[in-house]
Amino acid sequence: ANSAPTAAAKWRTNEYRWLLTSFEGRIGRGAFWGGTLLGIVVNCVPSFIGALIGGAIAKDDSVAVISFLFALPLGLYFSLAVGTKRWHDRGKSGWWNLLNLIPFVGWAWIIVEQGFLPGDKGHNKYGPDPIVNGASSNASSPHVRSMTR
Repeated sequence: ANSAPTAAAKWRTNEYRWLLTSFEGRIGRGAFWGGTLLGIVVNCVPSFIGALIGGAIAKDDSVAVISFLFALPLGLYFSLAVGTKRWHDRGKSGWWNLLNLIPFVGWAWIIVEQGFLPGDKGHNKYGPDPIVNGASSNASSPHVRSMTR
């Protein structure tokens, strides 16, 4: 039995790595929501495991807090990478991620603009359109990745 990863599995691994770590290119709304969900999982799973371990061993929440503090920088990095590519799809700089620093109004703006509004049609200064002829691309370009606009 051959346990080597298939080409499709390797491609998917590279897709997720690109989605969560690269600050280049554009993504559509579907990839934005998927990447956001992955970022939440990255922050919550270690905290949950830490709470289980901490409750069983330390009888307090210290292990959960420490787990969360270690996971937080990684989750923030993923969030910035995903957000930057989504801002690029909207024709804006990744610096628009700074809206996260404005409680409530900034957060609402980000949710509406990144999560619900379509990206620029066609090529923009950040790369080609991640949606080609109304369908997601095959991701053959390193700057074109999306599930839906």
